[in-house]
Amino acid sequence: MTRVHGFALTAAVAVLAALGCGKTEDPWQVSEKLDSTNPDEKFVWKAAQTNFAEIEAGRLAEASAGDAEVRRFGTRMVEDHRRAQDDLADLARQKGFRLPTRPDESHQKDAAKLAEFSGAKFDREFMSRMVSDHQKAVSLFEEAAKDGKDADVRDFARKMTPTLRDHQWMAATLKDRIHGAPAD
Repeated sequence: MTRVHGFALTAAVAVLAALGCGKTEDPWQVSEKLDSTNPDEKFVWKAAQTNFAEIEAGRLAEASAGDAEVRRFGTRMVEDHRRAQDDLADLARQKGFRLPTRPDESHQKDAAKLAEFSGAKFDREFMSRMVSDHQKAVSLFEEAAKDGKDADVRDFARKMTPTLRDHQWMAATLKDRIHGAPAD
């Protein structure tokens, strides 16, 4: 295993630990599974998992990207999605909603696979995933902004949608540039 790959894998494990793989003292706020039928709580749950996944992927980009713009984009993902997660946690507390402690299994598998890459190969894979992830996130947030039952949940989704659209545009633009670059 190369030093960069080893670092990226170590960083991925550290991020998962930092994002709360352990239990918390407040069982009303954190859970491993959502057992609610409330559509607003389901949205908050999915949004939290999305934030966790984007933070984790962003940290991997900071450690493994070969392109400086990709590293900066990774840093932006960490910063923006951490702020969004803080706001979401406040909303969840206010509404009495449970939150996950980490990304779902699918996002964890994606992160583990992404951690196998470095340099230009990482850049291409990361940017492709960022475009796809943000398309899904924009759809999720637009739906909640339109159909959410709770006014605060709708407001949160409306507030975040422009940022997610901006991320999607930046990711698509950077992906196009990266995919046009020669492979290493």
